[in-house]
Amino acid sequence: IAMTYTALATLRICGSALHGVNIRGVKALVQAVQDPDGSFRPHPGECERDVRFMFCAAACCHFISDWSAFDTDTAMAKLLECFSHEGGFGLHPGLEAHGGSTYCSVAAMVLMGKLEEFGEWRRQRLVEWCLRRQIGGFQGRINKDPDSCYSFWVGACLHMLGAAPLIDVESVQAFCSTCEKSSTGGFGKAPDARADVLHTYMSLAGYSLSAEAARIRARLDAGGASESHPAAHSEGGRAGESEDEE
Repeated sequence: IAMTYTALATLRICGSALHGVNIRGVKALVQAVQDPDGSFRPHPGECERDVRFMFCAAACCHFISDWSAFDTDTAMAKLLECFSHEGGFGLHPGLEAHGGSTYCSVAAMVLMGKLEEFGEWRRQRLVEWCLRRQIGGFQGRINKDPDSCYSFWVGACLHMLGAAPLIDVESVQAFCSTCEKSSTGGFGKAPDARADVLHTYMSLAGYSLSAEAARIRARLDAGGASESHPAAHSEGGRAGESEDEE
């Protein structure tokens, strides 16, 4: 399901309308990797299950604008089990909250159209958990060093939760700039780490989100209305908005 998500995302980025994609096959895979308890596995058969694969499945349904193979109610129930005592999401119930699993969980809720079911008291706790992850740059979990990739993973959560103006934009951009490598180009995970493609992508995405956060804050300071910025995907439909196949 992860590679199916990656392929569909790449096609969308390249401007494809997905007309050549076997939509029935995508739906069959989504249905095959969801367990009755709402959890998702990476492929059919006995293997691990966690929120990363739920996000991938949700994104696939979003891209093809068809949620008929995805049980959103049991998925939402499973996500609530993954919400930890710390105020973030673990990969599965009982695990420590982490920036990556929190992004996957929040993005899945946004794509399913179920963020309101999360509840305001949980949303406030989650916003607080995300804000505590900023120590200049963002860290992925408690007592860890900041890492450039979490400028996206955690920053995107704050956007989706409507809390983007609370990001310390200057600090996160300053940290990411220290991770840029003038000798090779690109970004590393930390100032002393070599550049790699993944952290370059995440740093650029984090820069983009922090710039948008600054614009939102400027509009609020000028008396404008706040906006919601679901930083998951911009193409396709939410759950309940499926289109019939041609």
